Amino acid sequence: MQIKENRMEIIKKGEIERVEETKMFECKRCGCVFKADRSEYISGQHYDDFYYTCTCPTCGKTVWREDD
Repeated sequence: MQIKENRMEIIKKGEIERVEETKMFECKRCGCVFKADRSEYISGQHYDDFYYTCTCPTCGKTVWREDD
């Protein structure tokens, strides 16, 4: 089996400073407000919207946050 090598071309270079390492979350269930770093939350994308999920450290519920 032969593997093709992809040649990605960058049209406009991004700004790594725009990517936040820490996200703020607010649990709607218990009211806990907390910060989580990259190893503690999961990120995803739906069309042009970015979202993040994390487990509330107080009640254990999954907390969602959309990127601004």
